[in-house]
Amino acid sequence: MKRATIRDVAADAGVSIGTASKALNGQGRLRPETRERVAEAARKLGFAPNPLAQALLAGRTYTVGMITTDSFGRFSIPVMLGAEDALGAGRMSVFMCDSRDDPERERRYVEMLTARRVDGLIVTGRRIEPRPSPEVFELAESKGFALGPPSRPPQVLVLAMKPQNLEEAATGLAPFASRDTLVVSILAGKSLANVAARLPHATAIVRAMPNLAAAVGRGMAVLAANAAATPGQRATAEALFAATGRVEWAASEELIDAALRHCPG
Repeated sequence: MKRATIRDVAADAGVSIGTASKALNGQGRLRPETRERVAEAARKLGFAPNPLAQALLAGRTYTVGMITTDSFGRFSIPVMLGAEDALGAGRMSVFMCDSRDDPERERRYVEMLTARRVDGLIVTGRRIEPRPSPEVFELAESKGFALGPPSRPPQVLVLAMKPQNLEEAATGLAPFASRDTLVVSILAGKSLANVAARLPHATAIVRAMPNLAAAVGRGMAVLAANAAATPGQRATAEALFAATGRVEWAASEELIDAALRHCPG
């Protein structure tokens, strides 16, 4: 069966190809009835826009590259899912590249991703380490990417590391936490008070213990928040762990471990 083209949609809607393109891409000053007529023609014909053509028109590829040393995906996969959601669910694609602690492989990934004209780069690790390496940092900057800390405190700061590394990590993370930042900790054995003591500028803290089942969405995450967490921040924390499956709030953080022991795996 022949695939419908923009020309077919334009002919069916009784408009020019340019008008059909503007209507489907939300551009131009068109009457609502014209946009609806073009949209209806596209639905009827089963027209699917060409992503390459859309990329050329928009001047972007709707792709982001993620370079990581976290081959197990404990941290990188949630970051990847979060990036897709934050940057536009269903519109952005993330290329995840595992450098395997090899600087040369990491350098080649930067070259490959920039050759694909990705719209951005995310660099993560699995432990406390300088990320990215000086060589990759310099290469990425030469390609037009500005890698570095955020210009303002983030809305959400997720602590995902070995619990024994909290003390060391907090020194570098403290400047990025503000009174408006929600800190989400998945550090086993580290209480809300532990985290608050090491990130004194952050007031809203949620402790989470996700129990990840083998099947996506069949696990459970139990959360506990301090008194400073607002309803909106609690909703944000729930959304972060929705992909694990069931999300429950514990009346007190002491109940978290007990709840997880009875969670079906």
